[in-house]
Amino acid sequence: MRVVLSSNCWHYHHAAQALESAGMLDRYITTVLPDRVPRALLPTRWREKLDGRELRGVPAHKVVSLALPEAVHKAMCAARVFPMDRAHWVQNWLFDRMARAHVGHCDVFHFVSGLGLLSARRAARRGAIVICDERMEHPDHQRRLLEAEHARLGIPYRPEGLPYDAKVKAEYRLSDYLIVGSRYARQTYVDAGWHPKRVFVVPYGFDPTQFHPGGEEPGRFRILYVGQIIPRKGLHHLVEAFSRLRLPHAELWLVGPAEAGFGRRLVARAVADPNIRLFGAVPKSRLREFYQRASVFVMPSLSDSFGLVCLEAMGCGLPVITTFTSGAGELLRDELDGFRIHAGDIEALANRLLTLYRHGELRREMGRSARERATRFSWSTYQERLLEVYGQICGRPQARVEEQMAGGRR
Repeated sequence: MRVVLSSNCWHYHHAAQALESAGMLDRYITTVLPDRVPRALLPTRWREKLDGRELRGVPAHKVVSLALPEAVHKAMCAARVFPMDRAHWVQNWLFDRMARAHVGHCDVFHFVSGLGLLSARRAARRGAIVICDERMEHPDHQRRLLEAEHARLGIPYRPEGLPYDAKVKAEYRLSDYLIVGSRYARQTYVDAGWHPKRVFVVPYGFDPTQFHPGGEEPGRFRILYVGQIIPRKGLHHLVEAFSRLRLPHAELWLVGPAEAGFGRRLVARAVADPNIRLFGAVPKSRLREFYQRASVFVMPSLSDSFGLVCLEAMGCGLPVITTFTSGAGELLRDELDGFRIHAGDIEALANRLLTLYRHGELRREMGRSARERATRFSWSTYQERLLEVYGQICGRPQARVEEQMAGGRR
């Protein structure tokens, strides 16, 4: 069994390591790696970003590192004249075009959605099984939710990822199987017509040695969010809940890049409240210090396939508040490791925050429980589950998803 894995996301290093340990990895096509660039010449921010990308356990001759797509993406973002999703589209299209040249004869081509159409076509023509690894819920499902939320907010709706929506759906039609991170995400694809036996759930993991409890600062109740500042993440609901409570000695920390229109509105409101702090994008190597200084982690997403940051926060001993429409909600045990609420329920969110604010011992007990729960989702567990899925796939006949769709081609 020869597998070519193609991804520009750092955490698929763990998939490459698992496939190599099983003797299946033929080639790993990925983004820029720390040992492939003169790091001393890079700005500090770039060096910090590369710190979390070390690749171990995979022979160098099996690795193809593509630096140009990410460099182009960074240049487009720095220019501030291109929408973020357009920059992503260019990055993914360029990565796919360059990766295609490295897809030789293989038994399985496994790629992350959005950057594998050209490569998957080449692999499929050569008879390979095609596996699409999808980090999001079905785009049509997400779009329906966000259309309603944007209308409620009075914000013009411009769907995330619209420039490559057609490309992603073309990738689906080429794929034999789909791997997603949660049962919630899986159901959105089954509802869209995918055969249930061709959609596998493999939850992501975290590193317990990197993300571990620190010490909560006495006298401060600190609410933390990490992720993109966009309407889909429900940050406006969190800001509203926090503002209603007016808790003494409490802070709300928001860590992540802000979308231009929505982000400006949220930033303007945050600036008016001295207890809300915005930190912008932070390298992964620095996230632990934010988790360890927090009292509770909140991810109030309207729709979210997984939420790796929730797992990292739990690993650092934080109780988590998240929504039923988030794959992260499947990680925690309600009222043991934190709370699950309905997306958009500001009153419920405020009440859960107030409970944790008033009851420090409950907060600390939930944090200890969350840490114990998180250790069941290490990267080694992810690797074991991924290889189990490969074992199931290898015993099945090959059939394109387009042939399995209940409603025909999509």
